Amino acid sequence: MRWTSTVCLVAYLSTPALAQERPILVSPEVRADRTVVFRLWAPQGTDVQLSGSWMGPQPPAPLTKGTNGVWSVTVGPLPPNIYSYAFLVDGVRAGDPSCRCSYTSASLFAESMFTIRSEPPLSWELQNRPLGTLHHERFFSARQQRMRRFVVYTPPGYEPSADREYPLLVLLPGTPGDERDWTSGGGFADVMFDNLIADGRMVPMVVVMHASDVLDPPDERRGDENLRALETVLVNELIPLVRQRYRVSTDPKLAAIAGLSLGGSSVCP
Repeated sequence: MRWTSTVCLVAYLSTPALAQERPILVSPEVRADRTVVFRLWAPQGTDVQLSGSWMGPQPPAPLTKGTNGVWSVTVGPLPPNIYSYAFLVDGVRAGDPSCRCSYTSASLFAESMFTIRSEPPLSWELQNRPLGTLHHERFFSARQQRMRRFVVYTPPGYEPSADREYPLLVLLPGTPGDERDWTSGGGFADVMFDNLIADGRMVPMVVVMHASDVLDPPDERRGDENLRALETVLVNELIPLVRQRYRVSTDPKLAAIAGLSLGGSSVCP
């Protein structure tokens, strides 16, 4: 039902209304005073609202419709941070079609993203620093009899042929997210790693990102069962494979695990 609604909304927003030509919009427009303007062309829409991560328990903000079928609203000023948002068009949720900043949040629903920059830049902001590398990997899980995917961050200066071994961090997302959550869409983990390493605030390390859900399909009511299954996949399959493919230390003191929500539960089950 969710996908049907999304497809219908795309068609709804794309259908010409009275031969109107779709305008080129700037949205979101982040202004120097840290206010943000959101715009959406929906000439057939009757009610358009904005839902944003900065709103907390507040209700969505209504947009005002212009004569050209463009709805708009201005919010802020907002403090420096990373923010996500979505439009509600006649009750149907959608990302912003005017920006290349949309993604699927937690593998469930469409959202878009923008940042309010700080001066000096904060650790999650893009800076001219040496860059690490993201590796998109996969392996066949014997326990689950299926292919699984994971993402590996290697720090600047990492060379596969060198002798240096690196600490290992396993970084897990929440549910029902996946291995991409930390580095695509709403995540800037790789950017933060680059900045922290350049500032000497983080030891260069190899970071492995893997989904916290291993049951198929995911079910929060089976949390304990999921954590037991996840432990088997991580300890018996993923980490040994990472140690084969990457130069990480086998010293237990140089390994750690962290996560968000369900991923955090895996740290202290």
